[in-house]
Amino acid sequence: MVQRRGKKQRVYVIEDHLMVVEMIKEIVNLTPELAWAGYANNLNSAIRDLQTELQIDLLVLDISLPDGNGWEIWNVKALHELNLATLVITGRSDQRLIEFIASNQILGALNKLTASLSDWKLALKSVATGNRYFSASFEREISHFKRNKPNWLTRLSERELELLNDFGRGHDDDGIAAKYKLTCSTVQTHRRNIMHKLDLHSRGQLIRWCAQNGFVRFLPD
Repeated sequence: MVQRRGKKQRVYVIEDHLMVVEMIKEIVNLTPELAWAGYANNLNSAIRDLQTELQIDLLVLDISLPDGNGWEIWNVKALHELNLATLVITGRSDQRLIEFIASNQILGALNKLTASLSDWKLALKSVATGNRYFSASFEREISHFKRNKPNWLTRLSERELELLNDFGRGHDDDGIAAKYKLTCSTVQTHRRNIMHKLDLHSRGQLIRWCAQNGFVRFLPD
């Protein structure tokens, strides 16, 4: 992301907790370098907004949303290619989250449960101007992840990793096929291949594996 000299950096927030949204909005309004561009409280609304002519520079992205994981925005190729400066905010920590941060040139990550007001201010300003900002805990976890990558990362294809978001929620094959414009037989083949690679023997085991590794989350942050 290239900062526009002399112009405010426009901030768009994807977060379903209104108190967090209002806090970020207040920080933005009090920071001369930043401007408020809006927010969405769910994944589908955010995708619709980002596919319009809405102009933004900084994306503040909560990972756990009511209708999916925040990183699923990256499944929309056009949005991924916007290459927005992104600050991840979350109260969770798991392998899939760290893999997403480490693999997608995310500029910052903040633990929203422990961050102080000064942490929020510094994170927003840093990422908006193209600089990195990671909570100390995220710095440690990213470093550890890069040294000790999980075996599923090398075993599973990009498409298989994408489909785990749906397999982990137990979605039916017809719905998954329609979502990704695949045939049902292709979806079933992907599931079989994934289960073989992970040495899993039932759909129930696959759902549990997805939850344990952060592909789905059934409890709020």
